[in-house]
Amino acid sequence: MIRELLKVSLTLILPLLFHAAALAQTAVHGMVVDQGGEPVIGASVLVENAKTATGTVTDIEGRFSLSVSPGTMLRVSYLGYEPVSVPAKDGMRVTLEENSTQLNGVEVVAYGVQKKLTVTGAVSSVKTDDLTRTPVSSVNNILAGQLSGVTTVQYSGEPGSDAATVFVRGQGTWAD
Repeated sequence: MIRELLKVSLTLILPLLFHAAALAQTAVHGMVVDQGGEPVIGASVLVENAKTATGTVTDIEGRFSLSVSPGTMLRVSYLGYEPVSVPAKDGMRVTLEENSTQLNGVEVVAYGVQKKLTVTGAVSSVKTDDLTRTPVSSVNNILAGQLSGVTTVQYSGEPGSDAATVFVRGQGTWAD
């Protein structure tokens, strides 16, 4: 009789214990911002010391949602910012600090970011100081003579008509 009572009680109690353990993991919502309070889009939020890669990335508003137990340590990182480790809690707000030294050896190209070693095409850049010292009123005219392979042609000499046409690698590359 006692043995049967023990079996019945274990049959009822064990599922409740497993259910309680499953409920301990809840969705933790949060936001990742920079020092100016702007959302960081695409920041990775990973569970530290997890046996499998568990994590997510922030959306266009810097928000994320992750199913973890409150108090679980999360590692938040993004290129150009110092990574931080924070305990998980619902409604958390993580502020990342800039770290420009991480950007050395990185080129931002039209379709993403690449290491300088893997860039296979020509990359040209103009410093901001060079652009602000040039005494012209049009951005198109500023690029003239500043970048190799970039040519600008201004067809009108009329005052106020500063819209130059920009050609990359010469006008002969454009078929009419």
